[in-house]
Amino acid sequence: MEQNLQNLIHQIDQCEKTQEVLQWMEQISQPQFGLIESLIQEFLKSINNNEQSIQVQNGILRAIRKLNEWVPLQITEQMKNNKDFPICLRDYCVKTKINQKIGDAYILLIEIFQKESFQPVINKDFIDILIYDIQYLQDESVLNQIILILVHVAHDMEKNNNQFNNNNSNNSDINNTINGLNQNTINDKNNNIVMEVIRNNQQCQSIISESFTMIVNMGQEDHILSCLNFVKMVFKYQLDQFFYNKDLLIMIEILTRQILEQGNDAYRLESLFSKLLTVD
Repeated sequence: MEQNLQNLIHQIDQCEKTQEVLQWMEQISQPQFGLIESLIQEFLKSINNNEQSIQVQNGILRAIRKLNEWVPLQITEQMKNNKDFPICLRDYCVKTKINQKIGDAYILLIEIFQKESFQPVINKDFIDILIYDIQYLQDESVLNQIILILVHVAHDMEKNNNQFNNNNSNNSDINNTINGLNQNTINDKNNNIVMEVIRNNQQCQSIISESFTMIVNMGQEDHILSCLNFVKMVFKYQLDQFFYNKDLLIMIEILTRQILEQGNDAYRLESLFSKLLTVD
């Protein structure tokens, strides 16, 4: 890595938030100057070729995350434009030991995919490491980001399963899929890796449940659709003891209020919510 870029990373990491600093960040982050792309390329190179130490990788992630947090209008689209970046973020999460890993990678993944499908980064290793990490993380904000990733990934996988069923099953099979909440087992083509892993890991269930309840209570509108579907999937995959009854009632109240406050998505969300209420 060039010394000038190293110095800039260090400067970004050390600076405090002032109006002058924000103006400086906004200026240096403009696409025509290529800073964000340079940081991303250095990160890609370090992950793919193991050319840099974990300290260098973490420094790059901290710099990108800080820039995105303070001047997001300049950064988010540039991250999205590099299709290799989220793949390398996933690989970093999978390969890096938990005592060396920083939560900025998870935070950036949420920023990239919060309104899009996580499909490009989904694989079994990634799901496994998410479940593993939540059992040992102490940082609540990072833990909540991981839970959100799991919620979004589960939502994406469920949509893909439903599309598969719609394309390959007759009407009877489709109805069994949608209403099959009392089945003892789930057909292979309906498997949702996230929900299966959660169902088979008792230790992580309480952690996910508590964090998810907190996330819903925060009223994060960007995640309402995925959160709504996650509640429905908890029952579909027979995780009957996943939520405390009082927590579930509070979440339903919050989700109902958020649905009613939605604009163009209101009818679609109300339809999904009505399916949730039909669960035994």
